Amino acid sequence: MAMNLSASWTPPPPSILNLGNCAAITDFLADQFVIASLDEEEREVRRGDYGKITNFLTSMVPDDWSDERPSLDQLSLWWNDVWGNTTAPDDPEYIDIYREIYNQGIYGCNHEICDKLDIDGDPDVSGLGMMASYYLAAALATVYLFALSIGSLLAQPRRYRVVEAFGESANTFLDAALVFSGTMLVSATVRYTSFIRGHNDEEDYSYYRILAALSMSIFAITPCLVIQTVANKLRRRLLRQVLWLAVVGLFIAAAVQYFKVFDRRLFKELFPASGTYAIDTDGIQGWWKESLWLRSCSDDSVIQRLFTSWKISFGLLGINLVWLLYYVSSSIPLLRRFVGAKLDSVRMWKSHGTTLHARWTRLKPFLRFANGILCCAAMWLLLITFTLYRKSVQRLAPSTDKDSDWTFGQVLALATWVPVVVEWVAIMIYGPESGLEGHMSTEYQVTRTSSAISEAKSRLDDSNENLRCLSTQ
Repeated sequence: MAMNLSASWTPPPPSILNLGNCAAITDFLADQFVIASLDEEEREVRRGDYGKITNFLTSMVPDDWSDERPSLDQLSLWWNDVWGNTTAPDDPEYIDIYREIYNQGIYGCNHEICDKLDIDGDPDVSGLGMMASYYLAAALATVYLFALSIGSLLAQPRRYRVVEAFGESANTFLDAALVFSGTMLVSATVRYTSFIRGHNDEEDYSYYRILAALSMSIFAITPCLVIQTVANKLRRRLLRQVLWLAVVGLFIAAAVQYFKVFDRRLFKELFPASGTYAIDTDGIQGWWKESLWLRSCSDDSVIQRLFTSWKISFGLLGINLVWLLYYVSSSIPLLRRFVGAKLDSVRMWKSHGTTLHARWTRLKPFLRFANGILCCAAMWLLLITFTLYRKSVQRLAPSTDKDSDWTFGQVLALATWVPVVVEWVAIMIYGPESGLEGHMSTEYQVTRTSSAISEAKSRLDDSNENLRCLSTQ
């Protein structure tokens, strides 16, 4: 474009530039940070939004500087000679004004720049459908916790159709929750691996996505723990043990990656508190805008509360890991015999004439309920804390947030719990026999065992266990 520069207009000196237009300054700075976050090839093509650049330059010209406002050609020449020059100006005045423009846009415009950094959330983890799925899972787990606990206290729970419906559909809910949890953990592991090894994708360096992946993966385990803790007489034991083994292994892998990312090298080098970068950040897509977001926009108090809920959940999961490993190992004959022999000798320890096994039998229902309550509380704490974090990001970047968009995956996640509700309704309407019989072909039939036979079998199992303990002495 030919420059038609008027000799009557001279750019104002840096000392009198007007830096009060927050909209123009933040538009310009955000555009430059987004471009700096692209790879080198894209940065060569995109020098900036021309409209945002000219608005920024025009806003800095004082109203009383000259009789006529600068033309677009004059602004373009001013940009090319000074502001858009790839080499920094040697004039200390311009160095100072650059710093002043940055400080005004970042710290003096009340987070206005936060909504211009293309921070789009994480619809695959925290979209509307996913959040609805989390809250539905938490609500179901809470209802099952109290329904199953009440059922264990009733002398004849079969007389109450509602309680019986929860007890007979617990298998389906637990299996669905384990599959959902495993899927979330796989996704978190893949995302952390990409962060550690990739350095290619802009989304790999999204702080929000990294926190969201592990937060919701930890959350997804808690409904499983709640149901596994309080449910009795669950079937499909071997398959469920395999699922639990997968979930435990994936959780350990995700936790190890979390400590590697946050407490060791990568994250402290990429986003240091001191501002001195330990590695070359050039070419790391998304780094510049993410660094700016963390320094200027991110709500640190909400993040710290999220970390606190993580620690509480890690502690509970660590305690439950002990009995989960015992539960899983019971399907391996060699381990079952070894662990059983060790426990049998412990069970017969006596205190005041009562064996430890007898005391444990009396305390076990209360310990189960207490553990279920703690897991349920941790579940809701983590879910509510993450919701607050999600809301804080949406509040600061509402125009680019995509968490309100529905995707196909979100619908599938929400559909995970439909079979649980359908089975519960079927049992409520038709009773356990007819309701559960619908899962099988017409060649099979569900029949109810009498309570007398069930109680006799339970007493026989306890008697055999006591005899086995005595034989080891």
